[in-house]
Amino acid sequence: MTLKHILLFSFSLLAMKTASATVKDVSVESATASNVIIDNGTGENAVKTYTIVGGYSGSSIGECAGSLSSTSTCDACTALAPCGGVYQCASRSIHPNLLLTIRLTLEGDLPANPTALVMWGSSTPAQITLSTSNWSIASGALTVQIPWKDICSKEDFNTGGDCIPTTPGGFKDDLTVGVAEGSATTFATGFSQKFTLKFRY
Repeated sequence: MTLKHILLFSFSLLAMKTASATVKDVSVESATASNVIIDNGTGENAVKTYTIVGGYSGSSIGECAGSLSSTSTCDACTALAPCGGVYQCASRSIHPNLLLTIRLTLEGDLPANPTALVMWGSSTPAQITLSTSNWSIASGALTVQIPWKDICSKEDFNTGGDCIPTTPGGFKDDLTVGVAEGSATTFATGFSQKFTLKFRY
Protein backbone atom coordinates (compact mmCIF):
# COMPACT_ATOMS: atom_id res chain seq x y z
CA MET A 1 0.00 0.00 0.00
CA THR A 2 1.50 3.36 -1.02
CA LEU A 3 1.72 6.41 1.24
CA LYS A 4 -1.06 8.03 -0.80
CA HIS A 5 -3.36 5.07 -0.18
CA ILE A 6 -2.52 5.06 3.53
CA LEU A 7 -3.37 8.76 3.82
CA LEU A 8 -6.65 8.32 1.94
CA PHE A 9 -7.55 5.35 4.15
CA SER A 10 -6.76 7.37 7.32
CA PHE A 11 -8.90 10.30 6.18
CA SER A 12 -11.75 7.90 5.43
CA LEU A 13 -11.61 6.51 8.95
CA LEU A 14 -11.52 10.02 10.39
CA ALA A 15 -14.57 11.03 8.36
CA MET A 16 -16.44 7.96 9.59
CA LYS A 17 -15.56 8.64 13.23
CA THR A 18 -16.49 12.32 13.13
CA ALA A 19 -19.81 11.80 11.37
CA SER A 20 -22.26 14.42 12.59
CA ALA A 21 -24.26 13.57 15.69
CA THR A 22 -28.01 14.00 15.35
CA VAL A 23 -31.28 13.43 17.16
CA LYS A 24 -33.65 11.51 14.89
CA ASP A 25 -36.92 10.30 16.38
CA VAL A 26 -38.61 12.18 19.24
CA SER A 27 -41.58 11.00 21.31
CA VAL A 28 -43.36 12.41 24.39
CA GLU A 29 -45.64 10.62 26.84
CA SER A 30 -47.50 11.55 30.04
CA ALA A 31 -48.30 15.13 29.11
CA THR A 32 -51.61 16.89 28.54
CA ALA A 33 -50.55 17.46 24.94
CA SER A 34 -47.48 17.63 22.73
CA ASN A 35 -46.88 18.55 19.12
CA VAL A 36 -44.24 19.28 16.54
CA ILE A 37 -44.31 22.16 14.07
CA ILE A 38 -42.25 21.90 10.89
CA ASP A 39 -41.20 25.47 10.15
CA ASN A 40 -39.56 24.95 6.77
CA GLY A 41 -37.74 22.42 4.68
CA THR A 42 -38.43 18.77 4.11
CA GLY A 43 -36.90 15.51 5.28
CA GLU A 44 -33.76 15.85 7.36
CA ASN A 45 -33.44 19.54 6.42
CA ALA A 46 -36.74 20.45 8.09
CA VAL A 47 -36.59 22.80 11.09
CA LYS A 48 -38.80 21.31 13.81
CA THR A 49 -40.15 23.00 16.94
CA TYR A 50 -41.41 20.71 19.72
CA THR A 51 -43.96 21.79 22.33
CA ILE A 52 -45.07 20.02 25.52
CA VAL A 53 -48.18 21.14 27.42
CA GLY A 54 -49.06 20.28 31.02
CA GLY A 55 -52.44 21.22 32.47
CA TYR A 56 -53.30 20.56 36.11
CA SER A 57 -56.65 21.01 37.85
CA GLY A 58 -55.63 19.95 41.35
CA SER A 59 -55.54 16.74 43.36
CA SER A 60 -59.15 16.63 44.53
CA ILE A 61 -61.09 16.82 41.25
CA GLY A 62 -62.57 13.92 39.33
CA GLU A 63 -60.29 11.01 38.61
CA CYS A 64 -57.32 13.08 39.81
CA ALA A 65 -58.32 12.46 43.44
CA GLY A 66 -56.79 9.53 45.29
CA SER A 67 -53.97 7.24 44.31
CA LEU A 68 -52.60 7.87 40.82
CA SER A 69 -50.30 6.07 38.42
CA SER A 70 -46.89 7.59 37.78
CA THR A 71 -47.29 6.77 34.07
CA SER A 72 -50.86 7.92 33.31
CA THR A 73 -52.62 11.27 33.16
CA CYS A 74 -55.97 11.64 34.96
CA ASP A 75 -59.37 13.05 33.89
CA ALA A 76 -60.29 16.04 36.05
CA CYS A 77 -63.44 16.79 34.05
CA THR A 78 -65.49 13.83 35.32
CA ALA A 79 -66.49 15.75 38.47
CA LEU A 80 -68.01 18.73 36.66
CA ALA A 81 -71.74 19.25 36.24
CA PRO A 82 -72.88 19.04 32.58
CA CYS A 83 -74.41 22.52 32.61
CA GLY A 84 -74.42 25.79 34.51
CA GLY A 85 -71.38 27.91 35.23
CA VAL A 86 -68.02 27.95 33.51
CA TYR A 87 -65.34 25.50 34.56
CA GLN A 88 -61.74 24.88 33.66
CA CYS A 89 -60.48 21.34 33.72
CA ALA A 90 -58.12 19.00 31.93
CA SER A 91 -59.30 15.66 30.62
CA ARG A 92 -55.62 14.67 30.39
CA SER A 93 -54.42 16.34 33.57
CA ILE A 94 -50.85 15.90 34.72
CA HIS A 95 -50.15 15.44 38.43
CA PRO A 96 -47.05 15.98 40.57
CA ASN A 97 -45.75 12.40 40.58
CA LEU A 98 -46.50 11.74 36.91
CA LEU A 99 -43.33 10.97 34.96
CA LEU A 100 -43.00 13.08 31.81
CA THR A 101 -41.37 10.56 29.48
CA ILE A 102 -39.22 11.67 26.54
CA ARG A 103 -37.54 9.29 24.11
CA LEU A 104 -34.86 10.28 21.61
CA THR A 105 -33.09 8.23 18.96
CA LEU A 106 -29.46 9.35 18.73
CA GLU A 107 -27.20 8.81 15.73
CA GLY A 108 -23.44 9.24 15.81
CA ASP A 109 -20.60 8.42 18.20
CA LEU A 110 -21.84 8.79 21.77
CA PRO A 111 -19.45 10.00 24.50
CA ALA A 112 -17.32 7.33 26.16
CA ASN A 113 -19.35 7.61 29.37
CA PRO A 114 -22.80 8.82 28.23
CA THR A 115 -25.27 10.03 30.84
CA ALA A 116 -28.66 11.69 30.50
CA LEU A 117 -28.81 15.44 31.08
CA VAL A 118 -31.93 17.59 31.51
CA MET A 119 -31.78 21.38 31.68
CA TRP A 120 -34.56 23.85 32.43
CA GLY A 121 -34.71 27.47 31.27
CA SER A 122 -33.45 29.56 28.39
CA SER A 123 -31.66 32.55 29.93
CA THR A 124 -29.95 30.77 32.84
CA PRO A 125 -30.46 27.01 32.42
CA ALA A 126 -30.62 24.93 35.61
CA GLN A 127 -30.14 21.19 35.78
CA ILE A 128 -33.03 18.92 36.73
CA THR A 129 -31.37 16.02 38.53
CA LEU A 130 -32.55 12.55 37.48
CA SER A 131 -32.39 9.45 39.62
CA THR A 132 -30.53 6.58 37.97
CA SER A 133 -33.82 4.67 37.62
CA ASN A 134 -35.33 7.49 35.57
CA TRP A 135 -33.08 7.32 32.51
CA SER A 136 -31.46 4.78 30.21
CA ILE A 137 -29.33 4.69 27.06
CA ALA A 138 -29.23 1.56 24.93
CA SER A 139 -28.16 1.22 21.29
CA GLY A 140 -28.56 4.95 20.67
CA ALA A 141 -32.01 5.11 22.28
CA LEU A 142 -32.29 7.59 25.16
CA THR A 143 -35.24 7.50 27.57
CA VAL A 144 -35.71 10.01 30.38
CA GLN A 145 -38.54 10.26 32.91
CA ILE A 146 -38.98 13.58 34.71
CA PRO A 147 -41.44 13.94 37.60
CA TRP A 148 -43.67 16.92 36.85
CA LYS A 149 -43.13 18.16 40.42
CA ASP A 150 -39.42 18.62 39.61
CA ILE A 151 -40.36 20.89 36.70
CA CYS A 152 -42.85 22.80 38.86
CA SER A 153 -40.22 23.38 41.52
CA LYS A 154 -38.04 25.24 39.03
CA GLU A 155 -40.77 27.88 38.72
CA ASP A 156 -41.89 28.04 42.39
CA PHE A 157 -45.07 26.16 41.45
CA ASN A 158 -44.47 23.38 43.90
CA THR A 159 -45.83 24.33 47.32
CA GLY A 160 -45.47 21.15 49.34
CA GLY A 161 -44.52 19.23 46.20
CA ASP A 162 -47.99 19.51 44.69
CA CYS A 163 -47.49 21.66 41.54
CA ILE A 164 -49.98 24.21 42.94
CA PRO A 165 -48.87 27.87 42.97
CA THR A 166 -49.95 30.47 45.52
CA THR A 167 -51.90 32.20 42.74
CA PRO A 168 -53.35 30.22 39.80
CA GLY A 169 -51.42 30.81 36.61
CA GLY A 170 -48.83 29.23 34.42
CA PHE A 171 -45.33 29.36 33.02
CA LYS A 172 -43.45 28.64 29.81
CA ASP A 173 -39.75 27.97 29.22
CA ASP A 174 -37.28 25.68 27.50
CA LEU A 175 -36.76 22.06 28.52
CA THR A 176 -33.67 20.53 26.93
CA VAL A 177 -32.96 16.80 27.04
CA GLY A 178 -29.90 14.97 25.82
CA VAL A 179 -26.61 13.27 26.61
CA ALA A 180 -23.48 14.51 28.36
CA GLU A 181 -20.08 13.02 29.10
CA GLY A 182 -20.12 11.67 32.65
CA SER A 183 -21.18 14.30 35.19
CA ALA A 184 -20.77 17.25 32.80
CA THR A 185 -23.53 19.85 32.73
CA THR A 186 -23.11 20.64 29.05
CA PHE A 187 -24.53 18.53 26.26
CA ALA A 188 -22.36 16.51 23.92
CA THR A 189 -22.41 18.28 20.55
CA GLY A 190 -25.43 17.25 18.50
CA PHE A 191 -26.94 15.06 21.22
CA SER A 192 -29.69 17.28 22.65
CA GLN A 193 -33.26 18.28 21.86
CA LYS A 194 -34.99 21.45 23.01
CA PHE A 195 -38.71 21.58 23.83
CA THR A 196 -40.94 24.53 24.66
CA LEU A 197 -42.84 23.45 27.78
CA LYS A 198 -46.04 25.20 28.82
CA PHE A 199 -47.72 24.60 32.20
CA ARG A 200 -51.10 25.88 33.38
CA TYR A 201 -52.87 25.45 36.69
